[in-house]
Amino acid sequence: MRVILSSLLLLSTALPDVNALEAGAAVAQPRKTDKEVLALYEKTGLCFNYLENCCSRKSLQPCSAFCGAKGSKTSGCLGNGIAREDLNPASIFQDDDGHNYTLGQCQCDSPVIESTVEKRKFKFKLPWSKDKKDKPKEDKKDKPKEDKKDKPKEDKKDQPKTKKPAKKKPAKKKPQKDKPKKDKPKKDKPKKDKPKKDKPKKDKPKDKKKDSDSCSADNGKGKGKGKGKGKGKGNNSGCDSGNCGSVRAWTAQELRALDALLGDGKVKRDEISSNVTEQSTEHLLQKRDNIKYVRACNKQIVLEQPYPSGGDLIKQLRKDKKNPKKVIYNTLEPEVCDNFLIGLQGDEKFNTKLQTNADLRLESEHVLEGQVISRFIDKLNKDGKDKYPDPYTAGKAGEKGADFCKHIKAFWLDTPAKIKKATSGAVSPIDSLAHQLPGDGRFLGEFFLFPGGANRVKGNAWTGKKLEWEARMPKIVKSDDFLTKPLEKSTVLQGIQKFKAVMFAYQYHSKDKVQAVMKKQADRVGDQIQEMDEKLSKAKFDGLKSGSNKNYERDYKKLNLRKEWDDWMAEATEQAMKGLNRYFENTIPLFEKELDQFKRKRKTEKNKKRKDKYAKLIKYIEKMLNTYDRMVKTPWKNQFDSSRSPAPFKRAGNKKKPKPSKKPGTKYPGPGKKGPKKTT
Repeated sequence: MRVILSSLLLLSTALPDVNALEAGAAVAQPRKTDKEVLALYEKTGLCFNYLENCCSRKSLQPCSAFCGAKGSKTSGCLGNGIAREDLNPASIFQDDDGHNYTLGQCQCDSPVIESTVEKRKFKFKLPWSKDKKDKPKEDKKDKPKEDKKDKPKEDKKDQPKTKKPAKKKPAKKKPQKDKPKKDKPKKDKPKKDKPKKDKPKKDKPKDKKKDSDSCSADNGKGKGKGKGKGKGKGNNSGCDSGNCGSVRAWTAQELRALDALLGDGKVKRDEISSNVTEQSTEHLLQKRDNIKYVRACNKQIVLEQPYPSGGDLIKQLRKDKKNPKKVIYNTLEPEVCDNFLIGLQGDEKFNTKLQTNADLRLESEHVLEGQVISRFIDKLNKDGKDKYPDPYTAGKAGEKGADFCKHIKAFWLDTPAKIKKATSGAVSPIDSLAHQLPGDGRFLGEFFLFPGGANRVKGNAWTGKKLEWEARMPKIVKSDDFLTKPLEKSTVLQGIQKFKAVMFAYQYHSKDKVQAVMKKQADRVGDQIQEMDEKLSKAKFDGLKSGSNKNYERDYKKLNLRKEWDDWMAEATEQAMKGLNRYFENTIPLFEKELDQFKRKRKTEKNKKRKDKYAKLIKYIEKMLNTYDRMVKTPWKNQFDSSRSPAPFKRAGNKKKPKPSKKPGTKYPGPGKKGPKKTT
């Protein structure tokens, strides 16, 4: 079987319709979608052999069709028996959701697979790792009694014989065998303490594997399925280097600056101290009040929309036990350093442990940023200075017009109670715009949960300004403090996690469900703007007092703001896209240059610990860049105006070099020869 599968793996690299390896890539890049690949596998008898405990339905899908066509009632997906850490990176592929798998072969009516099919309906396990685990488990039960008699060789010979009765354990054969083995249970009673003592020993290496998985590029996405009992490579180095579950991508100063930029903090930008301690960071990492603010016109207009926390959203989801809605956009294992792809996850991926890390904490995400409304009002104010009639003057000689902020505040915010009730109800017309965003009791089905670090990137992108930390990336990437610090506290790993958060934000915006919600929310705000514009133009303001106790001397005239809003959404989206593209364009060459230097330094480095750190960083960066190449194949598109969709940055190293054309009169030498030879 191993021979067959190894040949299949070799053949798979030659199948252009299934997978292709990019030059220098550590992970295979699928050229087609899962749907297309699975359709091909249904005909060829191949299957997705996942390295994670997931996706059993997708794994068995081609086998069900393949074996069903042959009249088989049971089927399974069998791997090649190679342990996770021994796999060639070139033989590890990723599906559309970012889950890792190797090629497996469908088994029809196979007794080996029959015993695992039912389990796979709930939790998919690698068949070869199960077989290996089954053997030592059986040995442990049988060997303690025979080890004292020094018969280890006989145990090994008995192993194949014990396989068949092991499967027939559910049958009523135990009571028949118990008669001659009455002494064994008596001996087992005092020995029951030994397995209890062994259990914590087994748990310890498993915990270490989980920790090492979140640190190491080698052990990346698995869950400790190495060889034997704690003897896999994942156990050799705990989490002393690269534990991304504890990495903080943002410094205290960056958090303060970002909060000030987004208008969420109480500190002004010029009041930000450059001397910030770790203790002062803690309050920045705590969740602020769950209120979405819309601030415009130098905070003359402040709108508020309360919304549920991430934990409250999860509670609401879990009420529907039969069909809980998937709303978490995150990587499969957030603590793993080199997981760079996000997908839609179920509510079981809400980890309360991660809520203590501001970067990994899942936060309620509105999709349409409240600041987009704020910037819309400020843009109209900037573009139309003195363009609008003053609400409180009656066109006197030499009268100057009012700016948009004064005009909109008078008619939309300080609206008389009588008109307010007839147009927008209990709230002012301007407040009704904020109510079009999801909040407590409103449009809860439009919320998603998104990691805090990536959510900060998203907020920054929609300000229309550079990412707050972009200018510091050259210094961050070039830092070599990882040679003296634990890897998880190093500046360069912090930079990788920053880049990862930007990748998350880009992927999030490119998702179909997110784009659909964004369009729905923007249209709803636009509809409300149009409705208020029309209703206010029909109201009688002249002679009434405003909410600020001023006399109106004119009525409101329709401004046709709906078209302005639609144009603005296309412009604001384009600005956000350009901001992330610019970050990638400026930052990727820094990582590429540093990657080359790491490779050179690793070759000459004599210190083993430093050499290992170089190796890990090399793998992290390589996978990050390869995943980026895959990510931009599904680009973020401007759903408000497709013509305003800037193309994503493409790496120079990812562009295929054209083959040199053979000129007449030139003979190209064969392997091992130098230079062209001119023919006479």
